Amino acid sequence: MSETTENRPFNWKSMTKFLLQSGDVELERELYKGLQKDPILYPVGNRPTHDEATQISVRNSFKLCELRKLFSDRITFTALFKLTSHVSVGAGMQDGISSALFVGALNSVGTDRHLKYVELEKRGEIIGAYCLTEIGHGSDTRSMRTEAVYDKESRGFVLNTPNFEAAKCWSGNVGRIATHAVVYAQLIIPDDGNYGLQPFVVQIRDTRTLLPRPGVTIAHLGEKVGLNGVDNGVIIFNNFRIPKENLLNRLGDINDEGNYVLEVADTRKQYAIALSVLFGARISVVILTVANLTHALVIAVRCLFNQNRTGHPRIRTLMPHLAIAYVGTIFSPLVLQLRTQLANVLEKDDDSSTKMLSEMHAIATAAKSIFSWQSRDGVKECVEACSSLAYYRDSDLVRLKSDNEANCTYDGENHVLIQQTSNWLMKLWPEVAKGTIVDFPLGSVSFLNKEVLNTTFHVSNMQQFMDLNNILGYYRWLITYLLKKSHDKHVRLLENDQFSRKNENQVYYRKSLSVAYFEHFTIQIVSLKVKEAADDEIRTVLTKLLSLYGIWNLQKFVPYFYEGGYVHGSLFAEYIEDSILLLNHELEKDALSLVNAIASPDVFGWSAVGYSGGQIYERLESAILQQLGVFSTPAWISAIKNLKSKL
Repeated sequence: MSETTENRPFNWKSMTKFLLQSGDVELERELYKGLQKDPILYPVGNRPTHDEATQISVRNSFKLCELRKLFSDRITFTALFKLTSHVSVGAGMQDGISSALFVGALNSVGTDRHLKYVELEKRGEIIGAYCLTEIGHGSDTRSMRTEAVYDKESRGFVLNTPNFEAAKCWSGNVGRIATHAVVYAQLIIPDDGNYGLQPFVVQIRDTRTLLPRPGVTIAHLGEKVGLNGVDNGVIIFNNFRIPKENLLNRLGDINDEGNYVLEVADTRKQYAIALSVLFGARISVVILTVANLTHALVIAVRCLFNQNRTGHPRIRTLMPHLAIAYVGTIFSPLVLQLRTQLANVLEKDDDSSTKMLSEMHAIATAAKSIFSWQSRDGVKECVEACSSLAYYRDSDLVRLKSDNEANCTYDGENHVLIQQTSNWLMKLWPEVAKGTIVDFPLGSVSFLNKEVLNTTFHVSNMQQFMDLNNILGYYRWLITYLLKKSHDKHVRLLENDQFSRKNENQVYYRKSLSVAYFEHFTIQIVSLKVKEAADDEIRTVLTKLLSLYGIWNLQKFVPYFYEGGYVHGSLFAEYIEDSILLLNHELEKDALSLVNAIASPDVFGWSAVGYSGGQIYERLESAILQQLGVFSTPAWISAIKNLKSKL
């Protein structure tokens, strides 16, 4: 493969620098060096048992915590999380749960009295968890039943799990190591009422012994079909008392008289603050799922090139998925930068801050859903492309597939989650229909205008068809059309209850609306970043990848363009297919360089078929022959001999 790489049409190292930016390249090298000092990060030989995998992941998460402190003055969450997603998914998730989700909740919905926990976590003296999901209710916040009953005499809360259905479950870090957790429970004041689901910071283990505190029952969830390095657990509370001050009280608090008092009266602001906790978590899922897709593509492309140095025909089918990986790699840090604006926005009470938060929420929920779906399909395609080699454990592809699919369900099941995007979009149509200019801070819907529906398809050749500005134009007509159709269907279903109306509408129009809206926004912001590339070759190949991303994703919407009268005749559908084939062919020669630019160092790779130096069959032979017991005769053979003698 090295000879093929020498004939690359662009310098893949320059691509890496552009994707990471120059400062991050040096930082990444230092981080990799720091990780390589601990050999447990990349075990060789036999795969670990479930318990060993958990131990390795926990030790790795402590190593990451150490690196966070070492590079605290210049490391970004994106850089560290992306790196650890390549190296140790379980460790990266566990460290992120404590350092980002737990701490993020304290910063977003807590106040000054909770900053001590933030400092303790930064120093590594406590380990955090985030406990929202319940066994019988998932992430349906309206159905959750864990209780926090206020006791006026002791001026504290009593936490209780009424039954097993209400047990907090799937929480990362809870199974073995978490000492503290942000726990969501129904705040109840006797003889007063239920004040809804509220967050509390709770010490669940002794910080010295790591044993559960009296009144807290914790069980490790055991082996799963994927993500076995992640320390998931179940928590049951039995009359467990916590101080009044443990309520995260940015939205509301208990006063000295024992009454619940709202600190934020505006319901829109309450909702925005609550959602801010989840924004970073959902973009973190995007980073993780794109990293999984990237790792799978690196393995598959290198494996296929190794089988045929002049180019394997199956590589062409992976190009749209490689485009998604690149678009996701550029998109994630751009959107995560918005998180730094959240703190300032939340302090303001003006209309623009509320609009920005609602727009960010719509983008984040769609991003998590769509990228996890696309990564799921891409990893599956990589498995099938490598054929029988993929199913050997040391290819690492099947593990990636199992690990990655969980991204579609945790932090909100995708089909439920993406409704939040369409709910927001649906509120805009009455203004659009009246001709009012719809303006939001991030510009994701600034094109909305009912006059867009009067435009039709006018392109004279395929090069024009593939132009990014034209692709954005197709999406703008499509989004406006789907928004109008969704609204019209909603009106036709008015005799049904609201829940049924949304569900019936979501199956076709509203889901497609959310997907098209997000893909348009992604192309819009990524294209601006691509234009910043000073290297013409880098800019050209990234533009091709972005065009392929747009056109390949437009395929599923072709019937709507004909249904709505935007196109007539076969040309539009033909251009869709022909341009995808053309871009796949043009990018195929760049495939090896493109995966080299986004690959992690070989030392961290567990795949016998995904090394940069190739030699996959030699590595497979070595991996097979090093397995314990491959040459031994199992003890049960004698029993088989006895059975044969009775035939």
